[in-house]
Amino acid sequence: MPDSKPALSLARELTLNLYRTDQAMTAALEAVLRPTELRLDEFNVLRILRGGGPEGYVRADIEQRMLHDPDRLLALLHRLKSRGLVEGSIRLTITDAGKALLTSIDPAFEGAIEQRVGHIPAEKLRIAIEVLQAVQTTTGA
Repeated sequence: MPDSKPALSLARELTLNLYRTDQAMTAALEAVLRPTELRLDEFNVLRILRGGGPEGYVRADIEQRMLHDPDRLLALLHRLKSRGLVEGSIRLTITDAGKALLTSIDPAFEGAIEQRVGHIPAEKLRIAIEVLQAVQTTTGA
C-alpha cells in the first residue's frame, strides 16, 4: 500500500520540525518555571536585567535583547515590579529578590536544556546553530 502522506520539501520538513522543537522546549522550560509563577518572557527580562549589573538597562536596551514580543515589555515590567523583582523607572535593575529567584531557578532551567540537547554531539549542535542562524537572517529576497 502506498504512503498516503504527501512528500514534504526539505524546507517544509525543517519548518515543521522547528515549530515542534519550539513547542517541546517551551513546554519543558515552562514546567521548570511553573512553581515560581514566572512566564518565559518574564524570566527572560529578569535574565537580561541580571546581565545589566548594578547599572541596569533602559527600556530600549531590554527591548533589543528580548527573545519574546517587546511590545509587552511595559506589562512585563509592571508585573515584575509588583512582585518586587525589578525596580526603577528610567534605568531598570533587578532586585536582590529577583537575583535570588533566578539563582534558585538556574540549575533546573539549565538541567531542562541539557536533558533535551545535552546528548547531541557538539559538532551537530554547531551545525544546528549555523542552520538556525541562516534561517533567522534570510530575507527571502
